[in-house]
Amino acid sequence: NHQKISLGAFYGTVDGPGFTFAWTHRNIGGMGDVLSGKGDMSKRFIAGNITYKKPNFPLLKQTYRAFGELSRENIHAYLSFVYR
Repeated sequence: NHQKISLGAFYGTVDGPGFTFAWTHRNIGGMGDVLSGKGDMSKRFIAGNITYKKPNFPLLKQTYRAFGELSRENIHAYLSFVYR
C-alpha cells in the first residue's frame, strides 16, 4: 500500500485539547514521487504543511523537494500568522 493516514490527539496546558493528522502517498506520480501533508489544531492554534519530493530530478541521485507551511497562533499576548 502506498498511502498512510495517521490521526492523534493531545493536550497542552496552554493550548488545551487538540488533534493531529498526517497523510502520505509514496508513489503519487508512479515514479516514486512522495506527497505528504501534516496538520495540528487546537483551540489556540492551527498549523499545517505539505511536502512534495521527486527522486532523481533533475539528475540522478538528486531529489527535487517543494515545501509549504502555514500556521496561525492566537495567544493572549499576541496573534501570529506565518506562511512560507
